[in-house]
Amino acid sequence: MIVQIDVLIGDWERFEPAESQDFHFALMDVADLWRERGHEVRVVRGIPGAGWSPGDVCVVHVDLTRTPRAYLDLAASYPTSVNARFLDNSKRVVSRDLVTPGDAYERPVIVKSDLNYGGSPERVMERRTSGPLARQGASLRRRLPWTLRSEIHPQDYRVYERRAQVPRSVWWNRHLVVERFFTERAEGMYWLRSWVFLGDRGFVRYCGSDHPVIKAYAGRVRVRRVVGDESPSDLPDLVRTRRAELQMDYGKIDFIVHEGQAHVIDANRTPNSRATTPEAKRSEAMRIVDGLDALMAAAV
Repeated sequence: MIVQIDVLIGDWERFEPAESQDFHFALMDVADLWRERGHEVRVVRGIPGAGWSPGDVCVVHVDLTRTPRAYLDLAASYPTSVNARFLDNSKRVVSRDLVTPGDAYERPVIVKSDLNYGGSPERVMERRTSGPLARQGASLRRRLPWTLRSEIHPQDYRVYERRAQVPRSVWWNRHLVVERFFTERAEGMYWLRSWVFLGDRGFVRYCGSDHPVIKAYAGRVRVRRVVGDESPSDLPDLVRTRRAELQMDYGKIDFIVHEGQAHVIDANRTPNSRATTPEAKRSEAMRIVDGLDALMAAAV
């Protein structure tokens, strides 16, 4: 069956080939495959005005930590919607390993921004939609000591050997979180696992690095990426359970297996493609493209 698929993005965003930008959303490659199969794919920027006609499927692809309600309401009006129930991917919502000042936990911890990827998506929105004064104010706020900022880049995440070493001002800053810090070691490297999925299709990508904060330093240190063949039934129960709890239809969940126990550290509804060649990008998209069929069938 041929359908019209609407990819809903913020009115400040771009959804274009990788040549024109520094990142490449994984959904771009999936959308190319949808078009090859005869589906019409329409990119919808912002909330349409009166007289607009929705398609058959809506994919909510607003690159913010918290999706504005207007976008979710629009998606709910479609026969099939993707990620219309996944509202918030802040660390306070996603993580089950956060530490509070009164905890007795005294093993390694990491200080992160509560916002997804250090608040980078929010900075992009602010830069493209705010006036000069607002941008100047944001620039001044980013010059504050890191413990007082509302957002910190992943390269500024701090790892401490014990909870007691965390600066006191971090605990007072609601924009930061303290999380138990786990590592997975193999072949002399630190490893992060990412489950990428759409509907009932998915695969696991392994990312190995010389640095324990893997994603933050992926561009600076030795990195090795391997795509595995696991099916969802092979994943740790905790990871599959967290996906269900978050009500994710499409996206990526990052996790680490430490001493036999899985720990979810991130969930993203707008993942970037980490493949380095067009052929690899297409190969990864092929692994999940058919997952839309299951979502459409479930909506009937």
